[in-house]
Amino acid sequence: MALVSGSNRLDESRLGSVAGEPVTKAGAEAARGATGYAIGGVPPFGHATDVPVFMDRDLLAYDVVWAAAGRPDSVFEIAPDRLRELSGAVVADLKTA
Repeated sequence: MALVSGSNRLDESRLGSVAGEPVTKAGAEAARGATGYAIGGVPPFGHATDVPVFMDRDLLAYDVVWAAAGRPDSVFEIAPDRLRELSGAVVADLKTA
């Protein structure tokens, strides 16, 4: 899972380099199977399986960030450092240049 600001786009090749394997965008069934949540509501932690999480370094520049809270119509605010801690995210440069 990649946590990236809504104003940025994920560079899949950068994510693959950090993850150590090629990555592609998960389909709806794969996302639900791995996390237990539907696309649009997948939270950054609390998944059905052990999902590796990667966080774009740019998120650390914000006082708070907003993330999905398990449903497409629900979000919560959280400090980026706390998000990293709770999700176990690896911080890296993941946005497109």
